[in-house]
Amino acid sequence: MLVLGAAVSFQAPAQALDVGLVKMLAGDVFYQSGNVAPGKAEMYMKLRQGDRFTVPAGAQVRVVYFQGGREETWKGPGVFRAGSLQSEPAIGSPAQVCTTGG
Repeated sequence: MLVLGAAVSFQAPAQALDVGLVKMLAGDVFYQSGNVAPGKAEMYMKLRQGDRFTVPAGAQVRVVYFQGGREETWKGPGVFRAGSLQSEPAIGSPAQVCTTGG
């Protein structure tokens, strides 16, 4: 019984939560989610906490966060990571921010 209890209590790590949505794209914006190979961002794709976005020069992306209604516009060149309530800039200028409530 002790072995069964230990096996049941061990669980795989929780997956990242969906925190937002890509609302607008201009140009080729790339993202990487977890250990998955990088790909092109798409309109209306969900953001997961920890996703990393690369915005080349001349490109831009607008994301909206589910909690709080924070809307961010990122213009390239730059790199940011999706947080739980807002993005965290890594390279480049900070986002333009609008809060719509939520």
